[in-house]
Amino acid sequence: MPATRKHLHISKPRRRQRSVSLTTRASRCGVKNYVNVLKSVHPSVETFFPVTKQYLQEYIDAKKKQGTIKANSLDQYFQHIESYNMALGHGWDSQEFEPMMRDVLEELVQNEERSGNQRKTTSTTGDDDDELFSQDGANAMTIQPMQFSPTPNDDPMATSNHVPLTPRKSPPRLQQVPALDFSSAESSTPSPTFMQLKSVTIRSSNRVYKQNIAVTDKTTFSSLLSFAIKKTPPPGKQFVLQSEDGELEYMPEDPVRKVIFGTIHADVVVKMEDIREVDFSQF
Repeated sequence: MPATRKHLHISKPRRRQRSVSLTTRASRCGVKNYVNVLKSVHPSVETFFPVTKQYLQEYIDAKKKQGTIKANSLDQYFQHIESYNMALGHGWDSQEFEPMMRDVLEELVQNEERSGNQRKTTSTTGDDDDELFSQDGANAMTIQPMQFSPTPNDDPMATSNHVPLTPRKSPPRLQQVPALDFSSAESSTPSPTFMQLKSVTIRSSNRVYKQNIAVTDKTTFSSLLSFAIKKTPPPGKQFVLQSEDGELEYMPEDPVRKVIFGTIHADVVVKMEDIREVDFSQF
């Protein structure tokens, strides 16, 4: 099924946009993501604008390989990249770029629809199983405790002079033993050590500063940075800590284990960027 206008901004009529500063356009998440992805492919290249067919194709291939982005998000990223490229005065080659963007967006939409159908099928199967178990429970047999009748006095040696034996009473019924609940033996709360982050490597795009740094619950990104790199950045520059794929940027004072989990080791990439001046006239 082809992507709809909801997912493809390239099929919508262009609307006149309000004036936005170049700094604001450069800070948008789509532009940052585009630069970070291509920087990992071409570490020595300083700028990736103007956008070329090669750069755009490499960016699209990288996003498809990651396999985590949604069609709506990538469509928004494309809009940010196009807007910034045009603001720089480079224009936008629609005949070259639009088919490339359309193909990947349509592919993502189809993948999302297939995933949704699979989830529906799994949910339906689970309901059928529940119904089957409920029927089995209704047809289960109920076992009643056995009852013993008194045994008559048929002793051949007994005579009329003997005192008749007291009839024996039925044995006491066994108490019903409640069913054992084995589910309580398994805790639904995962172990706190399950896939807990144990070590971190601090590196840049072309150099490793510290490998396998042991982390605790109190370790922060700032403490990792100060341990791995003893020098401060030059004037007008600042260190930035990012995830290995460039998708996330970490806050220096955040505890590492509260941000990175589900793995025992992670790479944190250090980059250096200019400290941008804030133009309060654009607020």
